Amino acid sequence: MQVARFSVRIVLWMLICALVGCGEETGGKLAVSGLIKLKGQPLDAGSIQFESKPPAPSCFTGGEIKDGKYAIPPGQGLLPGTYTVRISAPENVAAPSEPGGEIAPPVKDRVPPEYNVNTTLTFEAKSGTSNTYDFEVP
Repeated sequence: MQVARFSVRIVLWMLICALVGCGEETGGKLAVSGLIKLKGQPLDAGSIQFESKPPAPSCFTGGEIKDGKYAIPPGQGLLPGTYTVRISAPENVAAPSEPGGEIAPPVKDRVPPEYNVNTTLTFEAKSGTSNTYDFEVP
């Protein structure tokens, strides 16, 4: 259930940031990309999210991981600063329940909670660098 709530929260934050933005609408945002591995292999499908850490203004952005790679373009990227990183890869997507029907079981994440719900991962986005974030989930 905790993973399902986390997934809903991610979607809501992504929508809010897409509509409002994370600071200035033009300029200042940095592209970020990288390679994510799960148990030594490129993660076939998943998502990566970056959330700014205080005292920076609240900002949340992310992208899709496909075949281990992700890329977030500058227009949707990160302002310079330190971010909390969450990596997620649902095992399967539960079908939404129909009104009055059974409640779908929570979605199981292949990535352990210490890399998403209870993450301690951080990344510092800097101007003038490639801003590559590669990570291997054991």
